[in-house]
Amino acid sequence: QPTLTGQIEGWDRGAGFTLRASVLKTVSPPMTTVIASAPIDAAGNFSITLPGSAVVGPLLTTQHSDPSQLPPGCTGDLQVNPQDFAGTSALFDAVSGTTTLSVSLSNLGTAPAGGVQISAGFAYADREVSETGTLTCSFSGFTQQSTADAHLKAGWNREVLQLTMNAAAKMATSSVSTGPLPDGVKWRFK
Repeated sequence: QPTLTGQIEGWDRGAGFTLRASVLKTVSPPMTTVIASAPIDAAGNFSITLPGSAVVGPLLTTQHSDPSQLPPGCTGDLQVNPQDFAGTSALFDAVSGTTTLSVSLSNLGTAPAGGVQISAGFAYADREVSETGTLTCSFSGFTQQSTADAHLKAGWNREVLQLTMNAAAKMATSSVSTGPLPDGVKWRFK
């Protein structure tokens, strides 16, 4: 049950907002469930605790990964071990009355020239899961190369996603990993 403490960059909405953490369960239709909430002060400071398995367990989505069943147009050696697990991710928003703002942990707004976007998310897994390898997908003349080096523990984990776009070359590279936050990544709202 990790407690996330931070300050939302450039917060100008004053007091009266509540930070909510939700998870999405991919059922039909998909549904979002609020799992935690905490006040945001006038300076944008907050401290929110993500709940444990008693709350999150019933909201997990079962996942199966088969490395021999790559999406159309893709090649690679992406390995997920074990192939079957259940998980979800936390989504954050700030709410006051009828106003809802999206809140995320990213470098957007400070991305250097070259278009490197970095974001961090919080994923929950019901067991230890490792995702490693590469995947290259081509569609409509555009190529995306993804690498993974993520090692999730049972419970909540921070994942860092880095995306680099090169529109001129019609190519994108992305990576997902677990570990420390890169410089410039802050809580932001829109």
